[in-house]
Amino acid sequence: MEESLVRRVGNGADTFFWTYPWLGRAHLCVRFQHLFNMAENKLSTVTDMCGLGWENGGVAWQWCRRFWVWEDELLG
Repeated sequence: MEESLVRRVGNGADTFFWTYPWLGRAHLCVRFQHLFNMAENKLSTVTDMCGLGWENGGVAWQWCRRFWVWEDELLG
């Protein structure tokens, strides 16, 4: 996904990660609804997510439960 997104959000403090229309008019919370439903940090801003570490295995990815095997594939 990283290669597909290029947006300027300033410092990111006023841009919500899940609900900003990153993909044209589609919000991540809609495009990746299952992941959004499992996310603990639905109201995190870009600044919050970046500060927590949004790289693979970063602390920003907090889920309400462990993933099933098929759900792990969604994270790819």
